[in-house]
This record gives sequence, structure tokens and C-alpha cells, in this order.
Amino acid sequence: MLFVVSGLGALVPTWWHGIGNWLTLQVTNTPMEPFKDSPVLGTILLVLAFIFFAINFWEVRNTKNKEFIVIRHKSMGDLPVEAIKSGLSFFEKQWDYRELSIDHSDSYNNGVLSNHDSILRNLENVPHRLSGLLETNNDTAIGYYGISHIPLSFYLGFLLAGNKQHIKLFELKNTTNEWNQLDGDISPLNLKTNINELTPSSSSGDIVITIGISFPILSAEIDELKINNIIQTVTIQPEFPKREILTSYENIEQICSAFVETLETIKNLYPNKNKVHLFYCGPVSLCFALGRKLSERIDSEVHIYNYSNKEVPKYSWCLTMNSISEASIITAQTKEGKAVATI
Repeated sequence: MLFVVSGLGALVPTWWHGIGNWLTLQVTNTPMEPFKDSPVLGTILLVLAFIFFAINFWEVRNTKNKEFIVIRHKSMGDLPVEAIKSGLSFFEKQWDYRELSIDHSDSYNNGVLSNHDSILRNLENVPHRLSGLLETNNDTAIGYYGISHIPLSFYLGFLLAGNKQHIKLFELKNTTNEWNQLDGDISPLNLKTNINELTPSSSSGDIVITIGISFPILSAEIDELKINNIIQTVTIQPEFPKREILTSYENIEQICSAFVETLETIKNLYPNKNKVHLFYCGPVSLCFALGRKLSERIDSEVHIYNYSNKEVPKYSWCLTMNSISEASIITAQTKEGKAVATI
């Protein structure tokens, strides 16, 4: 409407010069100088107005039945309901919005996560809950955001690996405390990995994979676990790990591709491996995306570890998945054989 009014004013200035002159007299007590018409400018403004009306008409037709189902995942910290709505694009804000809430915070007390059987059942019910929501509308977008423990986010991604839809990812920006979709400018990660330095082995043992995005994974903290019979360690990390390093889906895909390549390589080079120990430090959204890359039929049993600076050892528990038995949570043991944490 602004372009329409401005365009008509440029084509036929006399009809609104009177209004402008009256306002100018009221404010400055000085009449407004008359001005000539501007056919070229007026035509351009009216053409732009037509283009915007056409875009609006097209968008309304295409979004009147569209909805956005967002998975809100919380196991620690403060995470208000519908926290990402302000970070949606203009068009996404026109869609119907629903949240699928997964909240484990009632099991998180004094820095310790308990009731792990209930937590796993809650997670394993998510694919069924999401399918029920998707059945009500075929034109649905899916999103994910969360403040949760790393193993839980990874496992949820693994559970939703069968859903082939693109899932929009949102991350919390610490400087503004706002949730933003990872659709910004592409910034190079200069990803480093030792995958090309691996040598084949027929030995039986375990593989360690470290993915340090926000901070490097320290081998001394892994050594605290005294994992027996490690036959190889694979590292994946940017040249300079730091917080909020991810800016786009291209960054996500780059790291996910390196992870998939690593899984394929260790499958081929180490045919007698037993399981994979995964240590991760980075954004929750990327952890969720990595979980979606783990294949239930092809890849090995994976133990993904939770880091806590308050625990000894730092990686005091892990979630095991993709084994012949059900997923479970394993707690590290002290020398006396007592559990360090309650999960």
C-alpha cells in the first residue's frame, strides 16, 4: 500500500499536495512548495507494488494449510515454550505452529539426571507422536531445538533417522539469548580429521571417535575411563574449535558427511571391531543431526558419552544404542566399584 500511495503521488502530485501543504502549515506555518509529477518514478513504484501483491497472494495460497511442527527438547536449563517463534522467517510466521515437547527436566536434580528408564521410554515414543501429528497435514515442516544432554539429543536424532524430511535446526545465540535458524552466511570450517592416516587391522577391539566443535576433546579425560582394548582413535574437528562456530546448514552437512565417512572407513578397515565410543563437544542441533546419520542396519554399536566438569571421571555416563539389546544408559564406575552418578 505504501508503494501504491507513493506511486500515485509521483504520477499525480496535485491530489496529495493539498494534504501535505495543510500538514506543513500546521507544523511550520510555511506553505509547501509545489512539485512536478514524476512519471518514471511513479511507474516504478506501482510496478513494485504489483509485484509485492502478487508475492503476497501466492504465499497466502501456499501457506493457508501449511504448518510448522517443532520438537522442543529439554533436559536441563531454562527453555521457555515456543522460544524459537521470534526467530522464524516472515513466511514461517504465517504458518500454523505446533510444538512437540520432550521434557526430562523433572529427572534432573542437583546436576544429576535420574530415572533413565523413563527418559528412554519418553524418547522412544517420539517417532510415534510425531507420526500422529504429521498425519493431520501433509504440508508440514519440522524443526528441532533444545537444551539437553548430548547423549539424549544424539539418540533422539537416531530414533528419527527413518524420517526423511528435512528438519530445520535452531541454535541459541549466547550474546543475544535468541534462537536462530542455521541459515546464515556460509563460513568455512577448515575441518581436520586423521581418517586418511588410518591403517587396516583385523584385531578385535573398540574404536574411539572424537568430534570437538566448540572445544577440543582432551585425551586425558577419555583416559580417565580406562576403556580396554582401543585399536584406533579418529578425530574430527575444525582447525580452531570455538563456540557458535556453526552458521549454516552447509556447516552441519560438512561435519555430518565427515562422520558418515568415518563410520564407513572404520567398518571397512576394522572388520572385527566391537563397538564405537563417541565423544562429542558442540551444539545440540549438530548432535541431533549426527544421530540421524547413524544407520540401524549397517553401523556398529555406539556408546555416546555425556561430559560434566563436576564429575569424576568427566565422562561419567554414556548411552549405548544400535546394539542387539535395547538402548541403555551405562554409568562409569569408581575404583571401589561404586557408581559415580545415578544414571
